[in-house]
Amino acid sequence: MIKTCIIGSGLTALARAWQLKQRGQDCDILEISDQFGGSIQSHRAGDYLAEEGPNSIQVNSAEVENFLKSIPGFGDRVVVASDDSKKRFILRNGKAPRRADGTALGNHHSALVF
Repeated sequence: MIKTCIIGSGLTALARAWQLKQRGQDCDILEISDQFGGSIQSHRAGDYLAEEGPNSIQVNSAEVENFLKSIPGFGDRVVVASDDSKKRFILRNGKAPRRADGTALGNHHSALVF
């Protein structure tokens, strides 16, 4: 049997490892840092949750939704974005990037945050 080695533990790597496991294939994941998740990290302070890196996904197909639901424990960690999330903005160097007309770019997507 072929054994697969996955370098890095970002979301894509973990998804691939899960798919291989579902097919009965062994794989090793090599990660240089002391935690999994790649650029996706969560930090809690009191009642606040701060996310680093890409932290949301649009569930816009049954295939994506079914894949996410197939991951044990994942459903318990999903937070459905509230309507207030439509008011969030992307910051670069602490400032909102601007469009050509001078207005700030925002992120107005309905998304799952995990």
